[in-house]
Amino acid sequence: MRDTHYILAALCFTVVASCTSSENKSESGQKLASDTIVADTGISQISKSITLDSTDTKFLKNVAISNLTAIEFANKIIQLDAKSDLISLAKKLVSDHKAYQVSLENLAKKKGYQLPQTLPQTPIQNVKKLETYEKEDRNEYFLQSVIEEYQKTIDRFGQATTSKDADIAAFATLTKPKWEVTYGQSKKLEKELREQKTGQGNDPRQ
Repeated sequence: MRDTHYILAALCFTVVASCTSSENKSESGQKLASDTIVADTGISQISKSITLDSTDTKFLKNVAISNLTAIEFANKIIQLDAKSDLISLAKKLVSDHKAYQVSLENLAKKKGYQLPQTLPQTPIQNVKKLETYEKEDRNEYFLQSVIEEYQKTIDRFGQATTSKDADIAAFATLTKPKWEVTYGQSKKLEKELREQKTGQGNDPRQ
């Protein structure tokens, strides 16, 4: 009888231990999944050889997201029925920002950091809004979104030109004028579009 009790006790212990192990594995899996999401949409340090201050890491992260956002917006407007001059601008955005992203990634790796690989949900949703507008409003929304993104990023470049890190300061100083050129082109197209739309409708962003 005692042997039977011992066997039952051993079986109960084994079941409890198995359940605990499964729960731990599940929690571990959830943590890894969360870490992956953070790494995909954020910046992470992959080498501790150089530690940048928070201002510089935010700059790298935000410019990377701006590059990815511009590419997504441009690819989306190319897929839709946009004006020919907007298609030309969109193709330029794709080409330019892919090149900018490569340069930024090289800089980040030099400093021991991994840049965001995918966009956060907010810019993804903003790109999807393109599909909700009629043609003229869609064109205007595209230009306004690009201009807004450029305004923020050019300001970031301006601040980064005074970075204590010489490489980041040099990168910002070299790259800022390129963004300013495209910003000017986008503003010109938006002005022309607004003049054509005068009295025809409301601002699609309102």
